[in-house]
Amino acid sequence: MAKLSKEVIEQIAARDAAALVARAEFLKTLPKRMLDVQALANLVGVDTEVKLRENGPEIIFNNESLGVYDEIINYDSEEWQVAYVEERFAKLKAEKDERDARFELAKTIWANFSDLEKTALKENIHHLY
Repeated sequence: MAKLSKEVIEQIAARDAAALVARAEFLKTLPKRMLDVQALANLVGVDTEVKLRENGPEIIFNNESLGVYDEIINYDSEEWQVAYVEERFAKLKAEKDERDARFELAKTIWANFSDLEKTALKENIHHLY
């Protein structure tokens, strides 16, 4: 096996030290991010389960109707895993907000119809799409 030069060893040590610092900075932000993700999950209707593990809390997200199956974040999670869960729930929240806006629009339009128009729509709605 070839010996590593002193420069290569120093580069590896510097890279490892930078990775440890980055991980420590990430861990400082993790508690707030976990709370924010849990709150966002509750807004979109995803069930959350919190368990206390030996290294801290673990949050398990699950809602089969939304396609969320046992997504887990904890203190062993990598930053990309937390970011993935955050992005996924942000997309679900955006979709929910869009559906809510369309529902409010439909209610407003429906309120402006006459009784005859409402009856005609109820009887023939299945032919319209």
